[in-house]
Amino acid sequence: MTEESEWDDAISVNVAQTIAIRAWLDKLGFRESAPEENFAVDLADILAAASEIERQLKLVLVLDPRNPEEANRALLHLGIMDAHLFTELKGHLATLELEWAAFLERVADFAPDDAE
Repeated sequence: MTEESEWDDAISVNVAQTIAIRAWLDKLGFRESAPEENFAVDLADILAAASEIERQLKLVLVLDPRNPEEANRALLHLGIMDAHLFTELKGHLATLELEWAAFLERVADFAPDDAE
């Protein structure tokens, strides 16, 4: 599988997850408090970034950091992880956190009340 086809597959999975999450949120009647926020996109992008971080980490862990060539390859993978951790994930987590409590409350609206 080429790197381009892996990227296309990842995008397809991300779009499918976003659509599935949005459909589930629609069943709840959940809407974000601000139009620029998109809970489904944030959650799907977090999952995609986490998957890529895991993939890059697996590539790092098979390398010997004492070997200069492998250390150099490790730095490449760690740089990709850095971008996902501190750019992609960070932004989506921050906006998701703004809506998370309201999301949980909305789900709780449909859950049976144990007190009854």
